[in-house]
Amino acid sequence: MSQNNFKKLIPYGWDEKWQTLYQQYKKENNTVGRILRGGGGIFIVFTVDAEVTAVPSGNFRYTLKREQKQICVGDWVVITKGTEYDKAHIIAQLPRSSCLLRQAAGRKTESQELAVNMDILGIIYPLDRPLRHTVIERYMTLAWDSGSEPLLLLNKADLSDNLPEVQLEAEAIAIGVKTITISALTGNGLDPLYEVLKEGVTIALIGPSGAGKSTLVNRLIGESAQDTGSIRASDGRGRHTTTGREIFILPSGGCVLDTPGLRETGLWVDGEGLNQTFSDVAELATGCRFTNCSHLSEPGCAVKQAIATGVLSSERFLSYQKLLKEQEFIKSRKDEKSRRDYEKRWIDVIKFHKNLKGRK
Repeated sequence: MSQNNFKKLIPYGWDEKWQTLYQQYKKENNTVGRILRGGGGIFIVFTVDAEVTAVPSGNFRYTLKREQKQICVGDWVVITKGTEYDKAHIIAQLPRSSCLLRQAAGRKTESQELAVNMDILGIIYPLDRPLRHTVIERYMTLAWDSGSEPLLLLNKADLSDNLPEVQLEAEAIAIGVKTITISALTGNGLDPLYEVLKEGVTIALIGPSGAGKSTLVNRLIGESAQDTGSIRASDGRGRHTTTGREIFILPSGGCVLDTPGLRETGLWVDGEGLNQTFSDVAELATGCRFTNCSHLSEPGCAVKQAIATGVLSSERFLSYQKLLKEQEFIKSRKDEKSRRDYEKRWIDVIKFHKNLKGRK
């Protein structure tokens, strides 16, 4: 594969980093590409030659099962070229630069990969309903833990009656995150978004059902690639017009990775995302007397003092504690010692929550 051929992959995010990772697999019958769509073990991969249909090879399927890994839309994969009568085979997966995970729906403690190898994670929240702080905080935590840059997109601005106030409220929730107010339906407010979607940049879109992701995808690519549907007036929910993940190329040269609307967004990664979402709480905690302060009953707790003086709202702190509890619960399901620590700690937390609510 000549160096010039790689240029065809640049709009899909190819750069020197990926080229270096591919070197060990570079052989005469191999090629590399990015998965654009697929499922059920059959994927459409964009390569330097063409879009090809590919399936994991037997050996690679065994490797995925043994290492408990998955293939996802957005992955860069190495494939062996197929023939006129046979599909190409995926034989390797290049290490990911980012990965958005949530706890899979159901009772099993398993993860589900929603998007991979995105540079920006666009969180779409619709303004045809009140801002739910806890929903935005949860999405922010998932985004920070993914390894990509979060971007909050307040959609349906044309349906908001008090836009300036809502913007300020959202910015106070999404501390340190760029917030753009848009109307995907009319196209208003999209210029700041176009500025970040440069050639080779991948943005993945997530958000609740009915947020307008499909409408935004159609607006960005300039055609009706995704079906759109109305939402119920009773609860603001929409039917899942996007049922799978798919990458679309943008006129700017970047990519958009669309995902289905989410109704469950359980945390999975026990990383630093929570501290980044609640950077105000984390900063206050540095002033506590004890470095391992639980902010419950210890003396010299800066967080408790901030709540008492109104610097930090009790609602925001309770939201932080709720997500922390969920994060530690997931960790406890993976590790026995963490399970014992979790059970011991959260008896005190529940008592503290009741006391906070009793003061209102």
